[in-house]
This record gives sequence, C-alpha cells and structure tokens, in this order.
Amino acid sequence: MKTGKGSVCFAIALLILAANAPLWGQIERASITGIVTDGTGAVTPGVSVRARHVATGVSYEGTTNEVGSYTISALPPGEYSVTYSASGFKTLVREGITLTSGQIARIDLTLEVGQLTEQVTVTAEATLLQTETSQTSESVTSQVFSALPLAFSGRGRNMAAFAAAIVPGVRNSDYTMSIQGTPGASAGVLVDGMTNLAGFLPGDFAEASISAEAIQELTVITGTSTAEHGRQSGGTLSFILKSGTNQLHGTGFYTLRNEFLHANDWNNNRLLAADPTNTAFRRPMDRQKNYAGSIGGPVYIPKLYDGRNRTFFYFTAERFLLATVGPGSLSRHVPQPEMWEGDLSRLLQPTVVGVDALGRQVFEGMIYDPTTLRLVGNRYVADPFPGNIIPANRISAVARNFAKVFNEWYQPVNTDLTRNSYTSNQNRMDARNYSLKVDHSFSSNHRLSGYYYKHGFPRHFQENVSEVWSLLDPDLGGPLSRSIRQHRRGYNWNVSYDWIISPTKMNHLKVGLNNNGNAFRSRQIGKHFADEWGIKGVGLGAPDDQVTRPVINLGSSPVVTFQSWNHDANRDEFYRNIIVSDSFSWYRGSHTLKFGFEWNSLRYDSQQFNNTGGTFNFAARTTAIPGESFTSRIGNSFASFLLGEVNSATLGPIFRPITSTAYGAAFIQDSWKVNRRLTLNIGLRWSGNAAHYEKNNEFANFNPNLPDPNFGGIPGAVEYAGSGPGRTGRRTIAPGHWRDFGPTAGLAYQITPRVVMRAGYGISYTPEGFGWTYPWRAGFNETNEAAADSKGIYLPVFNIDDGFPADVKRPPDMDPSYAARFGGRRYHPDYTISGYVQNFNFGFQSEVAQDLRIDLEWRGSVGTRLHAGGNVIPNQIHPDELSRGAVLTQTISSPEQAAAAGLPYPYPGFVGLGAYTLLPFPQLQGRSLSAYGDPVGSSTYHSLNLIVTKRMSKGYHIYGAYTFSKNISNVGNVANGGSGGGIQNTYNRSADKAVTSNDRTHVLKAVMTWDLPIGRNRALLANAHPILNAIVGGWNISALLNYASGTPLGHPNSRVTPSFWNGPAIYANFNTPPGGFKRVFDPDKFNPWDANDPGNRFFDPTAFSDAAPQSLGNSPNRFPQVRGLWNWSEDATLMKSFSLKERARLMFRLELFNLFNRHYIGGPNMNMNNSYFGNVTAASGRRTGQLSARIEW
Repeated sequence: MKTGKGSVCFAIALLILAANAPLWGQIERASITGIVTDGTGAVTPGVSVRARHVATGVSYEGTTNEVGSYTISALPPGEYSVTYSASGFKTLVREGITLTSGQIARIDLTLEVGQLTEQVTVTAEATLLQTETSQTSESVTSQVFSALPLAFSGRGRNMAAFAAAIVPGVRNSDYTMSIQGTPGASAGVLVDGMTNLAGFLPGDFAEASISAEAIQELTVITGTSTAEHGRQSGGTLSFILKSGTNQLHGTGFYTLRNEFLHANDWNNNRLLAADPTNTAFRRPMDRQKNYAGSIGGPVYIPKLYDGRNRTFFYFTAERFLLATVGPGSLSRHVPQPEMWEGDLSRLLQPTVVGVDALGRQVFEGMIYDPTTLRLVGNRYVADPFPGNIIPANRISAVARNFAKVFNEWYQPVNTDLTRNSYTSNQNRMDARNYSLKVDHSFSSNHRLSGYYYKHGFPRHFQENVSEVWSLLDPDLGGPLSRSIRQHRRGYNWNVSYDWIISPTKMNHLKVGLNNNGNAFRSRQIGKHFADEWGIKGVGLGAPDDQVTRPVINLGSSPVVTFQSWNHDANRDEFYRNIIVSDSFSWYRGSHTLKFGFEWNSLRYDSQQFNNTGGTFNFAARTTAIPGESFTSRIGNSFASFLLGEVNSATLGPIFRPITSTAYGAAFIQDSWKVNRRLTLNIGLRWSGNAAHYEKNNEFANFNPNLPDPNFGGIPGAVEYAGSGPGRTGRRTIAPGHWRDFGPTAGLAYQITPRVVMRAGYGISYTPEGFGWTYPWRAGFNETNEAAADSKGIYLPVFNIDDGFPADVKRPPDMDPSYAARFGGRRYHPDYTISGYVQNFNFGFQSEVAQDLRIDLEWRGSVGTRLHAGGNVIPNQIHPDELSRGAVLTQTISSPEQAAAAGLPYPYPGFVGLGAYTLLPFPQLQGRSLSAYGDPVGSSTYHSLNLIVTKRMSKGYHIYGAYTFSKNISNVGNVANGGSGGGIQNTYNRSADKAVTSNDRTHVLKAVMTWDLPIGRNRALLANAHPILNAIVGGWNISALLNYASGTPLGHPNSRVTPSFWNGPAIYANFNTPPGGFKRVFDPDKFNPWDANDPGNRFFDPTAFSDAAPQSLGNSPNRFPQVRGLWNWSEDATLMKSFSLKERARLMFRLELFNLFNRHYIGGPNMNMNNSYFGNVTAASGRRTGQLSARIEW
C-alpha cells in the first residue's frame, strides 16, 4: 500500500526507534511499586523482590535501587504473594494482594533486622488508593460482573453494555459510545492491550465482542489517560482475558429467557383493554437462550509434556439463540382503502394558507393537477382536483398493482389517518463465538502470550422497524417488509512477547490481526417484484439474486406523510486491520520511563448492489404550486405516486470499492516519583493518519475551487483521482497528516496515608476513518439517474408507467459537471486531520475505612476541530439574501432578467429560480451537495462525580457513582465524516451549539452484591444442619440501579419553507408564553387511549409558530429548561449456590430487568403538521426475566 512520503518517513522513524530502544507499557498488566526502609527509616537498596502469581506459580522479580525504590511491571491481573529478602534482614512475605489491570499498587514496607531464614508473613489487600497515577479508571472483576444482572443486548451478553450501565460518564454500547461527553464513535476498545477493531472505528465492540466467560476483568479509563493511549477521546474500555492456571478449572452456563417470565408491554396492554379476546396483543414471543462454557489449566500431556508453572491455556465457547416475533408499536401511517382509489378528501383541511395567482383560496392539504401547471404573470398556478379526489382514469397502472399488494397484506387496523399500522419486533439470531488464550513462560525473562477468538452471527431482522409489517406473515412481514438477513463474522488474534532484559529494563511486543466480515441481504431480493408491479427498465442486467425490490419513497408532506416502502442495503463488507506495537520500560532511580509506538494498516473491501431494482422518489411539490410561501402546506407525495409522476429516481450501482489507509503513533512517558508522597506523570504522543486510497483509484470529489468548463469556468467541479484524461494524476483526494502531538501531564499527591489528591490534563485525538462507508465513486459506477427538476418548477422527470429512461451511464464518466447533474460530495481538504479532545480531571480519594474508598472528582473535556460534515451545507443560500423577497422565486433565463431583478447572472445559459443565482455554486441549483470531514465540530463537558467503592469483603460489594454534569456540543459522532448535532444556518453554526440531545444533569449508577449472612459459618444459623444449610445457605442478592434526569426538549420545524431552500429544515418561531415556557405534563393524567386528551399536553404548543415566509425561525436548537421525565431502572438477581466439592459450586439464578415494571413515557410529538403536536402519545417498557444455571469448578 502506498502511503505517501509522510507515512513512509514515519514508519522509518518507528523502526529506528524500535531498533535502538525496545519498548514497554501495557494497560492490560499491573505493577507493584514502593519504597523499602529499615527500622531507622533509612532506605534499603539491594532488596530482592519476587512477586509470585498464586494461580500459575509464575514469578516476577525486581530489586530496590539506590533510593530504596522498586517497581515490578508487566504483571498479569490476579492474586499475588510478594517476598522481600535481603542479607541482615528477616524475609518478609506479603500475601493476599489482588491486582487489577492497569493498577499501580503502592506497597511501602519496613524490614526487620534478623536472619534471612527468619520469615514474617503478612496477609493484607493492597490499598484502594491510586497513589501513583493521575489516570482515572473503574475496574470490575469477573467475580463481580458474573453476579450482577446482565441483560442480553441484541447479540448476547455484551460487556460494553455493562460498562455503559455502571461507569460514570459512559453512554451507549455500540460504535456510538461516548465517554466523558465526547462525540460518539471516538472511544477506544482494547482486548489484552490490543486495539480491537470491528471496522475502521476503534470503539466498535458490540458486534465483535468476545464471550463474557473469557473476560477476567473490565477496566474503563475515563478522563486523562497516559501518552501511550491517544487514539480515543474521553476514554477506553480495556478487557483482560482469563488465563489458565496450574489447576484445571472451568465454567458452564445456560440462560433461558421466555415471555412467560415477562410482563406484557404497555402498548399491548392498551390494545388488550380495548379488545380482550385478541391474542395478537398478548405477551409477544421472546425466546432467547445462551449456552456457554470454558475450560483452562496447564498444558499437560502425560509422558510427553508437563506445562505446569510454564504453559497454560483457556478456551471458551458461547452460543446465543434469539427469536423475537410480534407486532411493535402502532405508530405507522398508511393510506386508507379509499385513498388507493384516488379519494384523498380527508387530506383537505379547512385552514386557508394563501391565495393563488388567480385569487383563489388555497387550503392546507389541497392536491393540484400537475398537468395544469402554467404561468400567470410571474407566478405559477395549477388547478386543484375537485374535492381532493383524483379521477380513477388518472391513477397509474403501477399504483393500481401496488394497491392490490397493499390491500391484501397491509390493511389499516383502524380508520384513523395516522397511527394505523404496526412496526415490527422481528429478530432471529444464532450468534456463536470461540476463544483460546495461551500463555507460555520460556524462562523468568522471556514470556509469550496470545489469543484467538472467532465470532459470528447470522440473523433475520427488520433493521428499520419504522417500515410496514404485516401481521399475516409473522416470519417475513409480507412482501413490503424490510426483513433482512445479516451474517456478521470474523476473527481476531494477538501475540505478545515479554522480554525482561534486566530488573530495570523490560520490553513488550504485540502483533495482531482483526478480520471482520459483514454481509447484508434483503430477504425480498430476487423475487421479480418489478415485473409483478409493472415497473420496466430496471435490473442493470444483474443476476436475479442481485436484483432488489423497487423502492417507493414518499417524501415529506403536509397533514400526513404516508409510509415509504424501502429495502435495506445489500452488500458484502470485509475489514482487515493489522496492528503492530512495541513498548519499552526503563526504571532508573525515581523515574520510570516508557517509550512506544503503534502502527495500524487498515483495509476495507466491499461489494455493493443496493439499488438494482431502482428507487423512485415522489414529492408533495409535484402536486403543489411552486414558488409560493404556502408551497410546503399543499400537495402530497402519495397523490404524486397515485399519478405515477416521479420527482427523481436512481438505478444501481453495482460496484466493489477496496479502500486502505494507515495510522501510526509513537510516545514517551515518564512517571517520576519525586518523593514518597508526590508522583508526576508526564508524556508526549506523536501520531498521524495516512491518506485514503482506493485500489483502482476510483475516488471522486467535488472541488469548490476547480473551474467547471461546462458552466463558463465558474468554480465548483468534480475531480477524479488517478491518471488519464480528466483525472488529477494523484491517487487520493487529500494527503495524509503526520503532525498530531498530544501532551499529557498529571500528579498524584498523598496528603495523608488515607487521602490522595490527583489531577491530570491531556490531549488525545479522535479516530479518523471511513467507518463502514466507501469513497464517493461518481463516474466509476454503472448507474442510471433521473435527477429532480432543479429550476424550481417541480416538473416530474418521467411517469413510472413508462419505465426507467434507458440512459445507463457506463464507466468511466469523467464529467466535471457530474454534481451539477446529480449532486455530489465534497471532501474537506483536511479530512485526514483528526479532531482533538482536551481531557482534564482534579479530585480527591479517601480510604475512609478498610476496603472502602470515596472519590470526589471534577472531570471534563473540550473537543476541538471535530469532524462534523453534517453541520456544513456547502451550497446553502446565505440567509441575508432571503430578504430580497419575490425575485427569489422568479425564473431567471437571461442577463437582462437578472439585472432587472437585481440579481447576478452566474453563467451563460443559466435558467432557474432567482434564488439559485445567489448560491455559492449556482450550476448545482437544487441538487444536493454533502460535506465530509469538515473540522467544524466542538464539544464541552464538565462533571462533578461522587463515587463510593466498597471492595468485596465480609460478603458484600457496593459501587455507586453520582454525576452532576452538562454536555454542550454541535456534533453527534465523528464516524463517516462526522454527523451534525442539528443546524439551521451553515453560516452561523455557533448559533446551534447547544446542550446535547442526551444531556442528563443528574445520573446515579449503582451496583450491589450481597451474600446473605445465613448458613454455615455465617452470622445466622452458623451451626445449621447440613440439610437446613443446603436450603437456607448460599443465597445472594445483586442489583444494578440506574437513575437519570430527563433530556432536553428539541425544537419543531417550521411548516413554511422557501420553495428554493436547499438547506436543512427551518426552525419554527418561538415566543415565550405567559408564565414562561415549561413542562406542564403530569404523568398521572396521561391518557393512552386519546392522544388529544389535554392531560397528554407536555408543553404549551402556542409557544411555536411557523417562520415568516423566506426567513429563518428564531427557535433555539434545544430547550434545556424543559426536559423529559426521569428515567428509573432497577435490575436484580436472586442466586442460590450449592457447593459440590472443594473447588466446585452450582448456581441457579433468577434475573429480572425493570424489576418494578416501570413504564417509560415518551417525549412529545414535535411535528407541527400533526394534530398531536405538543402531546405525549406513547409509552413503553416492561419487566423481563430470565433463568440461568451456572457451574464453576
């Protein structure tokens, strides 16, 4: 792979660095450090320190230096016995020290004068205080999370979901995970210290997760990290895998989830109240099973090999079966039967929205005949269909064929205009994963460790549940459903090699590979729907099994927007990521120096055939009058479909992009123990991203500065990578970037033996990548496109009965005006430059009692230069130009007309609306132009955290974290060029920066596990008879609690939008009502049977009104003073344990989620076109349960 001069130089620098200083620094390991003194308090050099891993018998050695200090690093998590010995002193053994990943345990001690053969043994846990690092983290061991309720999360037991449930500042558990208020898709995930990639995004763990049986410990690093971990923003999830020990041991696990353990959901209860005999609304089928097992121990082959104290293995296997079938919410809008016959009279509203050019009143929802469109003076006019009824002879043959299918499978369940059809709950899955970890000790100085895990799941599901679903076909949902088959599969492996060069020098090398495939197939593909419905000219010559069902898209309409009939993507994707890292630690005096590098080579291979059956878009504007302030209040896309008048359409393409890029980094870190109380952590990371390449150079970009020869040389044309006519001569659109520097600094100061102050600051960089997308391939695909009329007249491009126009574009098509014909994508010149986040923390830890710690800490982050292409509209008219008035809707076709209207004439031959003359790229007129990778995003997060940790002792463990926070941002996530956080005016993006849509001021997360003090050797019934003890002993109660305040109210959009507006939706106007704008909803008065009940009102809807014609609304993006209801969630486990033998026990569990069967009332309807605007219309939530059995031996 060619990576450019910058990446080559970077790679050479790393090789030189590796050759001269082998590197170390492992987040997956732990360390023990401290100072050894004698009875007089003087430091004691030359003390031999040996830490023995109790389970494996493997020892790790160190020696105190001239200042009496020692450090033993690269210790696998687990229990240790540490021996201190020196001539002239008694040997001291410290037992019962349990280390977690990333922990730096401080153990200072004093040796007694005596003989070396004399031994003093002390049993005590290491302190809970983090005295050696400013890094903030939370760790949970397998003993704790195996006792807690862990719900299935779509694909089985997802440990990332567990982290989101218990760790403060963590939100979401898929690729959109956010830690400490940073954007989604920017968290890091490590498995045994190796970057885990399910795609190009480091934080995507949910669909490539490893079995929970394989995980020994989960650590979530929040806030300031060290310099060795900088390709994340906000935090990292670190999973440590279990290793075998000298004892053969393992687990067996089975969980059953069934609807008989559930309560019925809120929606079904509502419908059963109205129709008690309808079995369709009983508890929907929910069958989930989880099988898992593990075995580990020494590699022992009688008479051939004895691996005790030397070679160990740990194997896991897990299978998850899911079958969820049944109706979802009654929330879809489908046409009533008479509407298929052309009777749209119910769409006609009594509200007068304007007057046409002939002086006739225009009513909201009025349908106009597009064949009567004509000019009257400078205004267009058309004739409405009398009574909003389309004559039967005007209905297209395709629509009639479609009606037959619809009326057979998707009859509305009531006579309402809206909310008359169901979504789907379909999800069937068979997920399996396997893992094997092997550890081998060649000697005390050379150790090898590695893992391999394979994962995959085929499933049938309705990815977009908003589409229609037929109750007559519970498996497929009828011929118009979006049921798809997905097959996710892959494997990851990692090998690490530890070399202890001397007691003060250690090296750690890691090499890994992530391979992940993802195949999507619509279950409707290859069924000849186009022939059945009479749609001609589709297929592109593809084989039957690659011809998709035609898509009928119904655009936004006044009164009601009926459901579109789409299909899901059909594609095969494959991600390959090769990762090499090396690190070195040099312990010298009071300094622990670390150096390291990481190199990732990433490749994305995909075959796409998403649209071979064609997509036909129908717009309300086709049956409206163009160029009027009331245009958005009339017409209907369903009426346009009945007439067969297509607004725009696309066909194809079929293509196979192969994309590659790379990432590299190097770091230096120093942990300086200034004195016994103060430790400083200082580091610097250098990183960069290579350019993105496509194997065949099939990469296009709209260059805003490139003259377009077909439009008089005005700026804005498509450029094509590669060599040849019409191409740039370069293999990529933007160069790589190798100048990202991330400093880190922190301190830990032990004020008293029980109180530590910690503070830290650091800069980290967001991961940059295509995610799961591919380069824009304009000109390189076999495709057929019929672009929408861009002149503002809204003429249909063809009638669907006539079939797709035979105008297939054969590649290559190096047309610089491609975007002017079909729209395009503009990559920002700096899209390979990652955004950066400044993380900081300051707080205190206090070990108030043995095994009990309290943290009070301020944590925050500030994101800058984040990718937020969704916040940029490159071809939006400047809002200041809207004041020009009527000339913006006039058709301009000559320089004289433009001059008379006071408008520029952009290029010879221009014909279009006056507004289009003022666009940055007038040749595009109404065509779409998206932005990718624009570094315009920013975020701010501040939080105060109070955390209580009671380590497992005396039969119970408690962890609770309260967070008081505020999160402001204008970016959703940084994947795929960056999604916006909501915007109205691309020229004033700061006006839309607001608290995030998921900002919650108060959050409390807590876990508790309690072994009941009943039975043998317990406080109660300590001498119970064995039979009685078998009944009353061995009970455990565990709980997971989550309480969070509501999220802020968003804004409604105006129903009045300029007909030429090519930006995002215009906000409504906001006027503070008397008494202030506030939530007026009382959940006790909620009436689920009548959406218009006054008791369902959430806020005063009169506070909002439509924006004035040809102007922006003044509503803010969000209203932090008006928030949703609190979210209360309690999950609990009741477990009974039986001891079978000395090292074996059998456990039975009942797990209940949403223990108190709370119903969660949804947010208000924010559509001003809807009669329910401002009202709460739905609720959800139910208690679910599962039974499980587990054996540990």
